[in-house]
Amino acid sequence: MLGSLKQYTRKKKQQFKMLSLVTTGAVVMCFSASSHAGIISSSFGNALHIDLAISDLSPIAIDLGNANGTAPSGYKATNSLVDVDRTLPTQDPLINATADIFSAMASSTLENSTIGDFTTIGSSTIENLSFTLLQNFLPALDFINISNTTLSSTSKVDASSSSDGYVFSTAGSSVVESININILGNNITASVMDDSPIMNNVTLFDALGLGVFLNEATTSCIQSFCTEERSALRISFDSFSVQNWVTDILKQDFLGDDVLISGNIILASSQATTQVSEPSAALLLALGLGLIGRRRLFNKK
Repeated sequence: MLGSLKQYTRKKKQQFKMLSLVTTGAVVMCFSASSHAGIISSSFGNALHIDLAISDLSPIAIDLGNANGTAPSGYKATNSLVDVDRTLPTQDPLINATADIFSAMASSTLENSTIGDFTTIGSSTIENLSFTLLQNFLPALDFINISNTTLSSTSKVDASSSSDGYVFSTAGSSVVESININILGNNITASVMDDSPIMNNVTLFDALGLGVFLNEATTSCIQSFCTEERSALRISFDSFSVQNWVTDILKQDFLGDDVLISGNIILASSQATTQVSEPSAALLLALGLGLIGRRRLFNKK
């Protein structure tokens, strides 16, 4: 009888030791996976982005001077088209454009082994742009003309390590120099704008389904997530009616069929994002199984 009791006790100790080893291994694996894959950063820069739907015409989709990347595993991506009066590389007859520079950069210093500080950046620049959309749309009038000296934006997220994890902050900027927008004969202009906070998110026009926005900046930073997104210039069309523009803004009679436009023209846009994942669900499951198994071993007679 005594021998059987000793054998039973020895068996249970072995089972408990095995369960403890399995549980500990699972916990270590979860911590290891979390430490290497728990931080993700991404960024992009795009000098020129166009996505327009115009009634009775083919959709227009163009991206120029764009770069992007994702970490962990640090990266630095660049994309530049540099030439004096470089013609927009598109065969679309609806668009005529030249520029000296379309340029973008995306980078992050986050590595798999990063324990200290790191930075994630996306930026883009467009210089000396001359852009026409829908030439001679009305007699002697182009639909839209855009010209500028320099437009640029940089989105930046800094991550500083601390005893409690990471502290995030944004430090982006935008530059707008001498922008002129002519929409069916109506001029919208802006001269040099500095990078002070009061110059962010400037609305030049917003009515009749047309919005013209300068230095747009959106940021969001919480404990485990931080992002910044910027654009130097965005022209937005929301079922924009050419007929309404001609009659309400130009105060002229409109002849012919109306044309509706939806989409965006975005110059010098950028974004940077960093996220720290939550504790692994597998880790919590392993801890729970360990506690349940231990309780059952001790309570079983």
